[in-house]
Amino acid sequence: MNNKIIFFFILFIFYSGHCFGTDSLIQSDVNSYISQGERYKAENKIPEALESYQKAIQREPESATAHLGIAKVYVLLRAYDKAIYEFEKSINLEPTIEVSVLPDLIVIYLFRENLTKLKDCLQRLRKKDIHVYGMLENQIIIARTYGIFETDGGFGIEVPYPSTPSNAYYELSKKSSHLLQSNRIEKVINIFHIFINDTTVTSVDRAFAYNELGRIYLQYRNPIQGIENLEKAVQIFPNYLYWRQELTSTLISTQLYTNALNETEKILKLSPDNIFGLYAQGIIYNEFGLYDKAVKSWDNLESRDKFVFALAEDSYNRAKSNLQNK
Repeated sequence: MNNKIIFFFILFIFYSGHCFGTDSLIQSDVNSYISQGERYKAENKIPEALESYQKAIQREPESATAHLGIAKVYVLLRAYDKAIYEFEKSINLEPTIEVSVLPDLIVIYLFRENLTKLKDCLQRLRKKDIHVYGMLENQIIIARTYGIFETDGGFGIEVPYPSTPSNAYYELSKKSSHLLQSNRIEKVINIFHIFINDTTVTSVDRAFAYNELGRIYLQYRNPIQGIENLEKAVQIFPNYLYWRQELTSTLISTQLYTNALNETEKILKLSPDNIFGLYAQGIIYNEFGLYDKAVKSWDNLESRDKFVFALAEDSYNRAKSNLQNK
């Protein structure tokens, strides 16, 4: 009897170890394929990246990371239907990543001008993270102002720079990007300050450095410093609408409406029919309870860009209702 017990115990240990070992090997393979995919994608070897992610998914169909990785590859391949499917699949498998994935879906739906899906994603993002939503919705309007186009890297915003920065600035930007990947925020901020305070740096390079440093502060949830640096960039190029719109967007998202209104008035003085200016002005007037002025701004917006107006339509209807009740 004892020999039989020992035999079955050894048999159990053998098969358990075999199963656990197999699971471990599968996970190791999946991680290896995902890492391969990331490397190929960074090297712009898109077919190889696609194949690596496909192998990862074959080994582990429930890997949210693999589905997210292949979704980004499909964007590069302009296979948007497949990209949308994989983005949503990754969210279903790992709901905690929804906030980071929704901006990708929003960009696709914006490019396609699929307003229904765009509004749905914006609503989902608003429910999940009001800060990210506030920043992104205004950025969508800014993007619309300048027009959306495709690039080799996916999507972009066509922005006419006021002047071209030097190689020194691009080297700074490249260095900061590597440091940010290692989460060395204080080091990044320090090298930007050294660059900005260098008396040999041109005003163009300094303006771009202020703007990028402002974005870094905002990314790491320091809105005061972020706004301060964005303002300094605008002071150097006061007629550069894109940066002024970016500053206004940030002021609205941080609920500094009086400052935002001042910037909006400057935008509309430079460009009276500016889509973002009309949109933002309506938002601000609505917050101040100036419903008649909000409705007027949005009426002007509707006649110029129905797509952007549709994003403000719910607020527009509430403003009209409040105006009637008032």
